Amino acid sequence: MAGRDIKTRVNSLELIESLELIESLEPIESLELIKGFELVKRRRNKDFLMNDALSGSRHTLTSETAAETTPSIESDSLAVTASGLEKTVVARDNRLTILSRLDLQVKSGESVAIVGTSGSGKSTLLGILAGLDLPTAGSVSLAGKRIDHLDEDQRATVRGQHTGFVFQSFQLLANLTALENVMLPLELAGVDNPGERARKLLTRVGLEHRLEHYPKQLSGGEQQRVAIARAFAGEPDILFADEPTGNLDEKTGESIIELLFEVNQASGTTIILVTHDMDLARRCQRILKLHGGRLEAVV
Repeated sequence: MAGRDIKTRVNSLELIESLELIESLEPIESLELIKGFELVKRRRNKDFLMNDALSGSRHTLTSETAAETTPSIESDSLAVTASGLEKTVVARDNRLTILSRLDLQVKSGESVAIVGTSGSGKSTLLGILAGLDLPTAGSVSLAGKRIDHLDEDQRATVRGQHTGFVFQSFQLLANLTALENVMLPLELAGVDNPGERARKLLTRVGLEHRLEHYPKQLSGGEQQRVAIARAFAGEPDILFADEPTGNLDEKTGESIIELLFEVNQASGTTIILVTHDMDLARRCQRILKLHGGRLEAVV
């Protein structure tokens, strides 16, 4: 299918997604789940290539002020840093502290698992580290670029240049085939031969026989394989994964774990994931537990 047809089908989602639904979602979902809305919204600013919501594609500024809106690289050795990170929310006149003076450094190429009880703030932390949300206080740098003082469009640029995402609920576009889901961010980024690259990625994850199937025709494990292929399509420096095996049975989850680290090892991508699955966490080089708003090393 031509890239124009794919984009037209995605843009049509704006007609069927209500603003009330978008506003009711959590930060990660509102930026990543309603991809059609995000893509349309980004099109209104012609300086931006509209690939942010699909994770990991090269996101470029076309204006002459691109250098001014993207901070300079601070360190090549660190993929993510957070210093004095705080996140508080107000609910029913009560102030709830989710993160408290949290510090974190993740080296380039490192794999880090963040574990903790439900409601401990793991997904909130992941969203802030990825630039999907802003901290109440503290600083965050992603791929050497400080992002906590940037506006949403500037953070989107940094995300698009450096990151990929894998989520528990897959976040595939239902009206696109497996091939089209992987092609779309490549099309939007202007990559040559997006169909060929998407086919290679899907073959790599064992779905060469499922290219023309829609998400509803795929099993949970197959949908997550498509999501992994899409996440790595833009050759991201950093992969963020939020409970990537959470919706899968044990056997399927084990195969997804193997696939995730196999693709990661081949690409040298930094992985930061949150999970309840200690088998998955133990595959990482480092395990950190989020407790009381702070991170503790797990021996």
